[in-house]
Amino acid sequence: MKGLIIILNVMLLSCISCSQQKNNINYSFDMGAPGTVPAERYQRVDPSQQYTAARGWGWLTATAGYSDSTNKKLSSPLYSNGVYGADSLVFRADVTNGDYWLTVIAGSGRLIDTSTMTIAVNEERWPDTIQLPWERLAFRTVAHKVKVRDGKVIVAVNGKRASVCAIELKPVMRWPAMKFTTPLETDTLDVQQQVANWEKAGDTTSTVQYNLLQDCRRYLLACSYVSGGGWSWASKKTGMSAIHRCFAAADLLAAITADENHPLHDRATYLLARVYYWLDLESGYDDLEKLAKKYFNELQEKYPDHTVLKMYRGEKIANSNVALDKSDAPSWAVAQREAMTRMLKLIEWWVTQRQTPNGELGGKYGDDVEILRWWLPAVLGADDSLARLGYTRLADGVWNSDAMDRGFARRIDDVEHAAELFRDTHPGMFMVQYGDPEYVERCLISMQHFQNVWTSVNETGHRHFKSYYLSASKVLDSLPFDVDVALNARAVLPGLWATWYSQHPRMLQLFGEWCKAWIEDAARAGNGKPAGVLPSAIRYRDDRIGGYSDKWYEPGLSYDYYQWDHLSHVNELLYHMLGMYSLTGDKQYLQPTALLAKWMNEPVPATAGEPGSEQWVRYQLNRGGHEDNPVLHPMSKLFSMALQLTGDTLYTKLVNRYGQAFNKYTTDGDVTWLEKGLNDVLESLRYNFPLQTSEALFTDRIYVKGSNVLMGMYTGHFGAGYEFPGMAVSWKNTGTNVSVFVRDATDTSLHISLYNFDAAKDVVMQTWRLKPGRYTVSISTEDKTGNISDTKEQELIVNEQMEATRLSLQARRGYRVTVKPVEFFNSHVSRNLADIAIAPRDVSFTDKAVYYRIHNIGSKEARNVKVILLADGKEIGQQQIAVLAAPLDLVPRIHEGNFPFELIRGHHRLTIKIETTDNEITKLNNETSVMVNVLL
Repeated sequence: MKGLIIILNVMLLSCISCSQQKNNINYSFDMGAPGTVPAERYQRVDPSQQYTAARGWGWLTATAGYSDSTNKKLSSPLYSNGVYGADSLVFRADVTNGDYWLTVIAGSGRLIDTSTMTIAVNEERWPDTIQLPWERLAFRTVAHKVKVRDGKVIVAVNGKRASVCAIELKPVMRWPAMKFTTPLETDTLDVQQQVANWEKAGDTTSTVQYNLLQDCRRYLLACSYVSGGGWSWASKKTGMSAIHRCFAAADLLAAITADENHPLHDRATYLLARVYYWLDLESGYDDLEKLAKKYFNELQEKYPDHTVLKMYRGEKIANSNVALDKSDAPSWAVAQREAMTRMLKLIEWWVTQRQTPNGELGGKYGDDVEILRWWLPAVLGADDSLARLGYTRLADGVWNSDAMDRGFARRIDDVEHAAELFRDTHPGMFMVQYGDPEYVERCLISMQHFQNVWTSVNETGHRHFKSYYLSASKVLDSLPFDVDVALNARAVLPGLWATWYSQHPRMLQLFGEWCKAWIEDAARAGNGKPAGVLPSAIRYRDDRIGGYSDKWYEPGLSYDYYQWDHLSHVNELLYHMLGMYSLTGDKQYLQPTALLAKWMNEPVPATAGEPGSEQWVRYQLNRGGHEDNPVLHPMSKLFSMALQLTGDTLYTKLVNRYGQAFNKYTTDGDVTWLEKGLNDVLESLRYNFPLQTSEALFTDRIYVKGSNVLMGMYTGHFGAGYEFPGMAVSWKNTGTNVSVFVRDATDTSLHISLYNFDAAKDVVMQTWRLKPGRYTVSISTEDKTGNISDTKEQELIVNEQMEATRLSLQARRGYRVTVKPVEFFNSHVSRNLADIAIAPRDVSFTDKAVYYRIHNIGSKEARNVKVILLADGKEIGQQQIAVLAAPLDLVPRIHEGNFPFELIRGHHRLTIKIETTDNEITKLNNETSVMVNVLL
């Protein structure tokens, strides 16, 4: 017989019962190795213990052995070991007739043991099919009610290598009542208090009370697993990831949710439904999605007025009203203001209610960082201090975490996961804290890995990554991992920003070698790939297209997203090449993107054709490849970036067809694109606030649909902001009451509409793309219909990458700001300069001296650097640094010094100013102040 059969009869040793009342006892068996200690109040059953009438329990067929888990952090010893059979096992025990809840914990405790099992009781099959491992659990609990009428129960667990960790029969009884202050929520305080009361009163001896106590403990443990989320402390404490603990929580709840009369049934079912809902949202578990819907629907019948339950069932529940005076503002300004107001409420919740000082948001760093992908409009557009604080704290927390080593993952992993911590936090810091030496140096340090660890020149003379499995100290370069993939561009995005900042010559060289190797590989046909198409993988040693696969478009790597038809991942390298074009002007970097645009401008093939052929490539491009999403086409942002950087009309039609709202507007000037885009944002922000905050189990599932329209309107950027420095402007002192619409932006002019809903105020416009020169800034009153009047002018001198000009706005009035050139100084802003810098963290003091650190984050040495100390505005002294070298070898260059100085008691403001005779990238980082309090 295939499977495991358990026969339970009426005689059972009293040692395995948790009560000595006749017909009112539990029958509990813990399967495992002989001589080992079983779980509390369980009988150890080892593989050799055959059934005898005298014993009253035992195996009826031969077993194959036992297994023992090395995981010592499991919540119960029941899960750590088991007994298995090659094809079948039969167990028999003697029990009293009656109704029972039969619980079977199937599994061996080891993830390496795979099996598919079914269970039958009294020759009736249970509906469950148990697939092990269950995600990341080596066991799974199932429970059903059974009737014992003839003194025996037969349970068959069928499947190859059937294995069982534990079996328990608990009599069906009337449960004691429990009191709760909330209807469904995981109000653990109520349960904890009742458990404490029972324990204090010693009311845990009866079977029913003992069983309820154990279920309460399981429920509380499940709650703690879920609430632990991705917090680093929870992962260290339990030895399990957030997903692992969610599945473990679901398993703990199985027996409770099976009993509709259990006092914890509804709360456990609600928690289980929430867990399944978020697991499906995180990883796409179709079976769990169906179960979540089933449980939510069942609960809705009992709790029809439960607000959050309605949200889970898909009902849109309006968030708190945002009272906004619409004045006589244009519709775009009204919609943008509401969208930003609601977005800041969302960000405020995450920063003030969830974020900890180390930057964590509770979803693990790798997921937390993804929430930042929609925060930049709040920082660069609304100038929100909380958003800037939260963004900076998370970036700093990632850098200082155990997961990181000098700007990259400490543990080796595939690049999609290994790169996300640094890639999703530090590029944005070039804008969030422009000129701060800490973030520039971190990115240079990270690129030491690109130079020294990840890449090398292969036998064909090409620089390629040696693997797509990377860490800060090594690569996994054994077969079949020794391939370069387009997605490796994620690992070097911070380096591209650092290169933009200083025109770093070494990084330009290294990136140039790598990109041009890919371009040459793309240009040739091979392994069935059409000439000109960028492949998704190249074998490191010899440039073989497709790595080890005989299908260039399916390289057979560890995840499907390395296949070519996952276009958004292939595009990561194309973004990098476009960035290199912007930095160098070399049109060679445009070739792979231009070919795809050319094909997409031509008639669409009616059929896919032969996989891997040119027809197939064209077909995939137009349908969006694997994503197959006409609304968010994976090529849209790539072509929008290309259009912004080149102005080439090759991309105009494609951006208009596939682009996101703001980018579509840039192609035809139709404001209705923006109105539709803002409406999409508002649809994400007007409803179901708890599902975006307190209910969230995975932070990478929290996003604002269409938020790029805000980034575009505020800054003129083509995307979310972090992809490449494409912003035309950013803002200071705007808040939610100044709406901004960048109508047109080039490297020689700006046309921007503003509307001030607030009292009269000054805002600061920071320009990023204008050529060096002298400009006229015209500030005109603009009415709702776009009519211009009452124009005033002021001068703007552009010498640096980022320049600022102050704009005075009257209350409740619209404005049109136009920036036009008067004369140009030279062709482009030079960033191949020195850049001496200091930040507040670089200043410290003792009772005898003030200490400082001066950085050079440019690409030229800084000469004749003067360091000036001021205390409360009074100059204390000056020092001279003859030469401060540039970090051309990617190693930070820092000068440390001190001023002997004794501060008297009280509050003081210490200021360090630095000056140099050389031109700099920016002078905004040449002064810093700190407040100190001297107590003695």
